[in-house]
Amino acid sequence: MFKSTTVTKKGQITIPKHIREGLNLKPGDKVSFVPRQKKSRIEIVRQPSILELYGSLKPKRKINLPIQKLIKLEEEEAAKAIAQEAME
Repeated sequence: MFKSTTVTKKGQITIPKHIREGLNLKPGDKVSFVPRQKKSRIEIVRQPSILELYGSLKPKRKINLPIQKLIKLEEEEAAKAIAQEAME
């Protein structure tokens, strides 16, 4: 179904609810505007979550830990690095 919307004074548009739901768009999702001479397009920019990327790269060594444990270890290391930066 074709649906149009109006551009506000601020240059904003509202994507109709049934289209947002059909495309599974959530607040904070990115869209790109692709200008063409006759017809322009709006494309959804999908940014995968860290969990979706898990396993996409081959590790340098075998690690036999569950993903939740790896995430916790990374969070702990990041917290240590932030704390060390704050002390410098």
